[in-house]
Amino acid sequence: MRRRIEALVLTGFLVASIAVLATTWASKDMKCPLCGKTTKMEVIASYGSYIYKWPSRHQLIFWPVTTGYSLYFCKHCHLAMFMGDFQDLAKLPEEKRDAVAKAIAPLKKEQPDKRYYEIPMPYRMKIAEAAYRQMDKDDAFWCRFYRIQGYHLAAAGDQKGAKAARLKALKLAEKMIKEKVAEPPQKELVFIKGSMQYFTGQKKLAVATLKQVKETPIKPSKTVTAERAKNATEYLDGLARDTLKLIEKGKVPGE
Repeated sequence: MRRRIEALVLTGFLVASIAVLATTWASKDMKCPLCGKTTKMEVIASYGSYIYKWPSRHQLIFWPVTTGYSLYFCKHCHLAMFMGDFQDLAKLPEEKRDAVAKAIAPLKKEQPDKRYYEIPMPYRMKIAEAAYRQMDKDDAFWCRFYRIQGYHLAAAGDQKGAKAARLKALKLAEKMIKEKVAEPPQKELVFIKGSMQYFTGQKKLAVATLKQVKETPIKPSKTVTAERAKNATEYLDGLARDTLKLIEKGKVPGE
C-alpha cells in the first residue's frame, strides 16, 4: 500500500478538471510473492481527481482502497495485501516472508472459488492485518489501515467490528497529535481525530475537534512547499466545514 494516498492532497492534483467521473481496471496475471503461484489481479487503468470528492473523504480515505479490487488476495496461500504492497513483499528478507506465512496460516479458512475481489473483505482484511503485523509499519500506516478496515467492515454490515477498528485509528491519531509528529501534518491528524470520533458515536466531541481543523496550520517546510501547504490547507478546511454541515443535518455518508 502506498505510504499514504492522502499525501496527494498536498499536490496541485486536486485542481485538475476532469469531465468523466469514471475509474477503470484491467486484469493482469501476478505471481504471489509468498507461494509463487499465479493469480489474476486487477490493476488501475484510469481515474481522476474527482475521487477526492467522493463520500469516503469524510473518513480521509480515498479510492482505490474503498474498493474490493485494491486488496489483493492469493487464492492458493491466502496472502492478502494492498495492491501497492503485494509484489513488494518479494523484496523483503526471507525471514520476513516466513513470518508472514506463519502469521496467516492459523487464520486461513476455505473460501469459495471466486475472483479475489469477490472473497469477503472482512476475511481479507483480517489476513492483511496479520501479514502487515510482521513488517515494520509506523503509526501513520496503522491509523490509515484501521480507517480502511472500519470502512469495509461497516459496508459488510459488521458495525461492531467497524467501531473497534475506528477506535484504534482514533487512538493512533491522538497519539500522533500528542507526539507532534511532522508526518502526517497535525492538521490532517486533527481532522482524522474528529472524523473517527464521529464514526464511533462521539458526536459532540467530533464537532468540537473538527472546528479545530481551521485553527491548525500547515506550515511550509523542507518537505512541504508553500503551494502544497496551501492546497492541503484549503482541502482540509473545506472538508472539515462540509463534514460539520453534514453532521448538523443528521448524518455523514458511510455512517
